[in-house]
Amino acid sequence: MKKVLPYIVSLLILLLSFQASFAAGKAGAWHLEKDKDEIQIYTREVPGKQLKELRVVTHFNVNAHTFIAFISDVPAQPKYLYNCLASKLLKSNSEKEHIYYQQTSLPWPCTNRDGVYRQLVQPDLKNNVVYIKIESVCKYLPEKDGFVRVPVLAATWKLNILPDNTILAEYQLSLDPGGLVPAWLVNLFIDKAPYDSFMKMKKMVHDKKYQNVLFPFLTK
Repeated sequence: MKKVLPYIVSLLILLLSFQASFAAGKAGAWHLEKDKDEIQIYTREVPGKQLKELRVVTHFNVNAHTFIAFISDVPAQPKYLYNCLASKLLKSNSEKEHIYYQQTSLPWPCTNRDGVYRQLVQPDLKNNVVYIKIESVCKYLPEKDGFVRVPVLAATWKLNILPDNTILAEYQLSLDPGGLVPAWLVNLFIDKAPYDSFMKMKKMVHDKKYQNVLFPFLTK
């Protein structure tokens, strides 16, 4: 038995390693869900996750300064984000970094969600790209009654600055909404929610208050 035990242990380690590799396997290929009004919406399966990842590609006919001024306007989020009930700026560490609180409505019988998020602008002007990273910082505020706190959210905007000074935007989102939300319910609306939100964004970004804004970190 003593001679066999090391082989059993080795076999268990090998099986566990295989399971871990499978669970952390590569995401599937992107699948085009909708292509309408110059908005392309893609999803893909990710091993170990119930919810699909989301990718949206579209063009904004504004410069990067205007877009960042718009996306940093936290109180305006309920006007364009799908089912967003409220959004409040908690802290601005700089023009590049903001922390905000957001509430989202979900259809019955699901409980509404809330979350605390950190948004960080990362310019790469050498390559004519600006990244905007958004991540959950759920422990920043105590949880509130009547809401389930979103534990995991990771989103990235990639703003490709085009020769005419407009931007081709690529948005990618990975999300764990926490609590009990049927994956089929979230995935069912995975094209409707971003499409509606992006259509509103493409209009709101032209609001007068976002024009003629200049960020020093975006000048070469």
